[in-house]
Amino acid sequence: MSTVGFLSAPLAFDFVRSWPSQLGQMDWAQANALLAEMEAEGQALLEASGVPAAQITHRRRRYALRGPGPRDPCRCPLAR
Repeated sequence: MSTVGFLSAPLAFDFVRSWPSQLGQMDWAQANALLAEMEAEGQALLEASGVPAAQITHRRRRYALRGPGPRDPCRCPLAR
């Protein structure tokens, strides 16, 4: 990454939460509550950094599904 790119890139934060659950028994309301919690945390950090609230956007990228045992996760897109 160049210094110019680093200095001119928009301020951003990434958040991660682990929440083990079986897919068929997943509490989607709780999953959305965890995502909303991370969005609020990011909103507060950006606003404290001087970013106007009107310029802040949130993007839910994906979540990782894992089966039992040592396997690579299946990354799935996440819709609102």
